[in-house]
Amino acid sequence: ETGGVMASEMVMGGMFTEIDPGSAKVGDNTEMPIKATLNYLKWSINGRTDVEIDMLRCVWIQDGIDRMAAIRAAIQV
Repeated sequence: ETGGVMASEMVMGGMFTEIDPGSAKVGDNTEMPIKATLNYLKWSINGRTDVEIDMLRCVWIQDGIDRMAAIRAAIQV
């Protein structure tokens, strides 16, 4: 809208479940489809974390609000 610049960073963690190299050759600039299952995602825009989802630690933060805090507190022994 304003023509300004916004820095965006996405950090993902998980495991590739399928990699299809197709007709890729060494040294070629090749695109290939990859499927992955993620257990971690963090998306920051202009240094502010918009979304953070960590399936292993039971964390879901959106717009600065930890939406899973009460659940983590309830299941702690």
